[in-house]
Amino acid sequence: MSRRLPITLTALEADALLNAARSATDSAPTPKKQLAAWRDFVMIATGMYAGPRVSELCNFRVENVDLKGRMLAIKHGKGDKDRNVPIAKPLQNILAEWIGERKEGRLFLGPNGKWMPPRTFQTHLAILAKAAGLSREKAHPHILRHYFATSMLKKGVNLRVIQQALGHSSVAVTEIYTHIDDDDLRKAIDLL
Repeated sequence: MSRRLPITLTALEADALLNAARSATDSAPTPKKQLAAWRDFVMIATGMYAGPRVSELCNFRVENVDLKGRMLAIKHGKGDKDRNVPIAKPLQNILAEWIGERKEGRLFLGPNGKWMPPRTFQTHLAILAKAAGLSREKAHPHILRHYFATSMLKKGVNLRVIQQALGHSSVAVTEIYTHIDDDDLRKAIDLL
């Protein structure tokens, strides 16, 4: 029995999603809504450039971000495991601006001013995905993780490195992303 291939974003769709989030920030009618829209943009960028699970994303703390060392500490991930993921250069500036002078506390606060529930982020992401013209199947938080993994794979990153970044216990789990790359291979060969 074969595993279902993950759905992912194209580079154009990823750009459209980030642009929709930026646009929502720019057009927010109040400072409070502008801050919430900016938070959603930073969360989406973090998902795309660091690949955390949605629960990990919602549980990040300012203390987990080492901007100088460009490292993001993921604490108590799946299986209660910790891991470190390097911060991509595009994400470094976004996080630096978002964090500002803060030294501790939750990285992303929810509407209640406390913890950001994954379901709330999922709802916000779905709204932004719709604004970006994405299909409904591409409007969930895990799509950001898929984008992160497939982007690295397409750039030639070793599968074991991707496995470590994603926090997979086995490289066999990570291998699901190689099938997407097979589609690109077929398209390239069809050009012959």
